[in-house]
Amino acid sequence: MSMKRKMLAVVLPLTLALGVGCSNGEDEKKKEEKANIEAEANKKALETVNKELDKLKEEKADLEKQTKEDKKIDKAKLKTVKEYQQEVDNKGLDFATEVQKVNPIIEKDQTLITNHQEVKEQFDKVKVVSKKLQDIKAPEQYEGLQTELKKSLIIYEKSIDKILEGVDELDENKVTTNINYMFEGLEMFGKAIDEIRALDEQNMSEVQ
Repeated sequence: MSMKRKMLAVVLPLTLALGVGCSNGEDEKKKEEKANIEAEANKKALETVNKELDKLKEEKADLEKQTKEDKKIDKAKLKTVKEYQQEVDNKGLDFATEVQKVNPIIEKDQTLITNHQEVKEQFDKVKVVSKKLQDIKAPEQYEGLQTELKKSLIIYEKSIDKILEGVDELDENKVTTNINYMFEGLEMFGKAIDEIRALDEQNMSEVQ
C-alpha cells in the first residue's frame, strides 16, 4: 500500500450612615454593639467596592487592549495594489519554500511510516507561513481575492491533516480522497495568486 503526503462597567452607589449617640450604661453597650455592626458593614462594603473597582480596571484594560489591536489592524491594512502584490509574493515565496522542504523528507520513505513524525513537523512549519499569508490585510477593493486565497490555504491544510491521519490509520481511501482535496486547494491557491498578480494599479484608487 503506497500512501502519499498530503477567544459593565458596574457602578455601585454606596451610602454608609454612621450614627453616633451619647449615653451611659445600657445605652453605651448598645452604642458599642451598633458601632461593631457598622464597622463590619463598612468593612464588607469596602471589600465590595474594591472588587468592583478591580472589575472596572480589568474592563478598562481589556478595552484599551482591543483599541490598540483595532488600530494595529487598521495600520496593517495595505493601501495600494502594489503593496498587496508584494506582500503576497513575499509570503507566498516563504510558503512555497517550506512546502518544498517536505519533498526530500518524503523521499526517505514514501509510505510515511518511518518518517511520519518528521513530515508532520515540517507541515507544522508550513502552517505557520500559511497563516501569515492568510492574515495579509488586503486593500478593501480586493478583500474578496484575499478571502479566496485564504480558503485555498485552509483546504490545503485540512487535507494534509487528513492525509496524515489516514497514514496513522492505514486508511488508503482517506489518503487518496484527501490527496484530491489537496490538489484542489493548490489549484485554488494558484488561481488566486495569478489573479492578484494580474491586478492593475491603474484601476485601483488608494484606500484612504
